[in-house]
Formats: sequence, structure tokens, C-alpha cells
Amino acid sequence: MDMLGMFQGWWLGVGGSAVAIWAMKKIPNDHIKMFFMEMGNKIGMAITLGLSKWSWSAKMWNKTIEPYFVDLLDNTMGSFIKGMIDGLHSDN
Repeated sequence: MDMLGMFQGWWLGVGGSAVAIWAMKKIPNDHIKMFFMEMGNKIGMAITLGLSKWSWSAKMWNKTIEPYFVDLLDNTMGSFIKGMIDGLHSDN
């Protein structure tokens, strides 16, 4: 087996990553952020609308689970990502 065949997955990963990085630099950051914010908004709406409309989950989701779930995501994932971005910018 030749080197190209042996490392085919690696070459595809490196090539795909290079194309993604090149494309990300061509697209303005505001467009990228807006795309992911809209996607996250739609996913969040689908989750909350689905769980708030089912008879067996509506009362529990709206009053008990949703507020804690939102706080959990915001306090953990939101803070982690914000802190990581601040850390990455700390040397500038």
C-alpha cells in the first residue's frame, strides 16, 4: 500500500480543514455569527415549542425544567465559551 492510500483519511481531513479555514476567512465574521445564532435560535425554539405543547410535558417543562435548563446552559456553556474566547484574545 502506498503512502497516499495509507493516510487517505488524514489527507482528506487536512484538505477539508484547509478548505474550511480558507472559506471562513472569505466570509465576514458577522455573517458567520448570524448564521450560527439563527441556527441555535431555531433549535432552541423547536425544543421548547415541542416540549411545551405535549400534554404530558407541558406543565413540567414550562414551570420547572425550562428555567433551570436555560440557566444551566447559559451559566456553563455560555460562560465557558466566553471565557475561552477572552483567554485566546489575552495575548493581543
